[in-house]
Amino acid sequence: LVYFSSAAKLIPFLVKYCNLKKSNKVLDYGSGGLRCGFGLLDFLEPSSYSCADITERFLKEAQDNSDLLSYLFKNKKGDFYKIGRDNIPLDYYDLVISIYVICHIPKGELEDYFKTINKFLKLGGRFYFDFIPSPIHLIQNSITFTYPYRTILKYLEKYGFKIENTLGFGIIATKILSL
Repeated sequence: LVYFSSAAKLIPFLVKYCNLKKSNKVLDYGSGGLRCGFGLLDFLEPSSYSCADITERFLKEAQDNSDLLSYLFKNKKGDFYKIGRDNIPLDYYDLVISIYVICHIPKGELEDYFKTINKFLKLGGRFYFDFIPSPIHLIQNSITFTYPYRTILKYLEKYGFKIENTLGFGIIATKILSL
């Protein structure tokens, strides 16, 4: 039910705020078990959805637990990339989404994250992500971090993005400069 609920909210949101079209090439960066990918697979044309994570374990578990998700991924020709191991296409995607990912990126790796996202997007492509804002950088536990808006804004500007919109803890930015 989480998959259906997420899809029911995410797709109209991305259509409205990120100008998502069925023909767009979309990368779900930090995809986990495809909670967001479920709706994207259903909405997008075949071969338009790619996902990337540090392990494919979450994807395999999700496919094992949902025949529908497994069917969609196979028949819509979804691609999985292992972050740091596989060559994700460069300057290819119209939209990169990264939901609940930044809170798992240590401060020393945050700059590289934004630089990497820039490489995957086409010029003019959009990047939608969320993060947990705080007045200062905080380490909540060994795998959860918060960041001030000024840190996020600094890296977006440094790595060729222009903010189009902020919605709650989410930011929509457009790639205006290739690195």
